[in-house]
Amino acid sequence: RWFILKGHRLSYFAKENDKASLGEINLETCMVDELKEREESGRPCMALLVEGRKLLFCADAPEENLRWYLYLMCKNSELSYLRKLKHTNQRADNRLLHFLEQPMTRELRLSNNTLSIDSVVALTGPVRIHDTLSHLSLRYAKLNDLAISTLCEAAKFNKSIETLDLEGNNITADGARAISLVLDADTPLKTLILKENQIGDKGVEHLAVVLSSGSNAHLE
Repeated sequence: RWFILKGHRLSYFAKENDKASLGEINLETCMVDELKEREESGRPCMALLVEGRKLLFCADAPEENLRWYLYLMCKNSELSYLRKLKHTNQRADNRLLHFLEQPMTRELRLSNNTLSIDSVVALTGPVRIHDTLSHLSLRYAKLNDLAISTLCEAAKFNKSIETLDLEGNNITADGARAISLVLDADTPLKTLILKENQIGDKGVEHLAVVLSSGSNAHLE
């Protein structure tokens, strides 16, 4: 099958140059399961869970698999984010939406604007799997410990982010502890900026324990 993603619809064709599609999948009604090796296919692929069916989906090359997985994950995150905003009458962050629609970037700057917990949740899927994003800036975004903990749960698995800028938020010792778990994971993080937060002595202690252990050899 040959696939084309347009908006929230994934059309599939018998061949690349076919004009008429065999059908389409509405991504509003499906979930994207993780990219992994599956017994059914014998090679790494993702699964689309559509109305009780599991459709295995994989590209010919590993890098194409990752790109498709990222785009489908971002589309899922975008649709979920917009649904939540509709129910809560919040305004969407246009910079976040742009990233979710066009995720192939090395830098993401969502600074100097309040980021809701729904915005942070929308980021977690892409942050977890992104393999080219190297700079993430969330300066002065009024992030509290819950938002930071949510973000860090995804960041622990990221293999590309080298700079994480969290200056000027509302991070206390609890948030620092969540960040310490990212430092303790096998990530490529080199630069962490925490100026103008309220992590206190306890937060410094959480970070110092990890830094003194030398578990993150990349941090500068």
